[in-house]
Amino acid sequence: MNRSLRATRVGRERRREGLGGPAKAFDSPPTRFNFKFTVHRTCAWASLAMDDLKAVRGAFGCTLNNVLIAVCSGAVRSYLDRHGELPRTSLSASVPVSIRKEDELDDYGNRITWWFVTLATDVPDPVERLAAIRAATRVARASQTARQSETLVEEWMDY
Repeated sequence: MNRSLRATRVGRERRREGLGGPAKAFDSPPTRFNFKFTVHRTCAWASLAMDDLKAVRGAFGCTLNNVLIAVCSGAVRSYLDRHGELPRTSLSASVPVSIRKEDELDDYGNRITWWFVTLATDVPDPVERLAAIRAATRVARASQTARQSETLVEEWMDY
């Protein structure tokens, strides 16, 4: 409980100092993607060449996760625009990220947390969109580090 209260306090302090925090959970405009699930939901798969993703990562000095989020964001943006449903404000997403430390790489199990990040679907230019996503994930990482939130989920599960 103390760590949860500390995390809340740190978030308030970061906002007060103008450092910001991750995107707010469930703060996206309504679209066909954020309504109740029905039996009519479908999903799609795509394959991307890892070398292509790494080339983009290298060219823009970001992470593979940033590139993948930007690719998915671009696909969502194009889809909604094609259907006349592109909102003026950005969608956000809950993104799973590993918090495994170097000395835990061979350990069994998962160590993950979730970051709420903007998808920058309101940004038409793909390079600018990638830059916005990169900035958002940096803020999410800094916020997580400041809150020491890697153990919050485990703490909550103990209650």
